Amino acid sequence: KPILKPNYNKLSTNKLISDLNDLSHVDMILSHLDSDHHRLLSWDSNILEMVSNIYIPSNTNDLFFKDKLTFQKVIACSMIKIKFANGFLHSYRTQPLSSSKEKNDNELVTHIRTEKEEVLAPGDYLYKHIQTDSCPQIAALINNQYTYVIVPHHGDIESSKSILSP
Repeated sequence: KPILKPNYNKLSTNKLISDLNDLSHVDMILSHLDSDHHRLLSWDSNILEMVSNIYIPSNTNDLFFKDKLTFQKVIACSMIKIKFANGFLHSYRTQPLSSSKEKNDNELVTHIRTEKEEVLAPGDYLYKHIQTDSCPQIAALINNQYTYVIVPHHGDIESSKSILSP
């Protein structure tokens, strides 16, 4: 279960803040709009201040950010492509077959490849939906061999089905 605000406020040290301080630039890819994926931005103004842009899936309700400072950083998108010296990061907006209105079905699925590793970060999008997604780049993700796959939706029973090959 994600940390609760009273417990967050009681932290004696915050590794996230120190890690962010070590970076020269921070953008955030928010896979989908569930509050457990973004609530620290409203709880901690230090984190929000460090983040330049917050990328969210296009055609979702970005008005859920009630804080004007957060909302100003939001960029709705259907694709993100970033090239690194040793690889790339690609995020694609899901296109579920069912035209689902569920937040977990309307996401940015992220694929990261470096010279040594390949990572799939599906947010809370279930593996079984990846193979039938109408976005060809997402459907093609089933063909890769991953070093790491991030478990969607907090490891619930549905997340254990159709796991892509690590």
